[in-house]
Amino acid sequence: MNYLSQLIGILLGLIMYLCIIISMKIGDNTYIGDYFFKLFNMNNNKFIVAITFFVCLWIVGKIFKDKQAIWLNWGRLLLTGLMLVALVSYLVM
Repeated sequence: MNYLSQLIGILLGLIMYLCIIISMKIGDNTYIGDYFFKLFNMNNNKFIVAITFFVCLWIVGKIFKDKQAIWLNWGRLLLTGLMLVALVSYLVM
């Protein structure tokens, strides 16, 4: 695995973790993303956060397609599971 693909994988992984953190609910109707987007005077768009996560997941899947490292597969599984739980609470509730 070359240095550039590792760097891209780490960056996209951090973006996916940020998407998960943004989608955490901290009150009755408030999310961490609400505070984050208010700092930059932006609207919190739930669909953009979800699409960003899945685009990053897709790119990571394409970059590491031929890699069979067990830690990589478990990491992708953990990230996907966390985002699915966050996505259900984020979009439905």
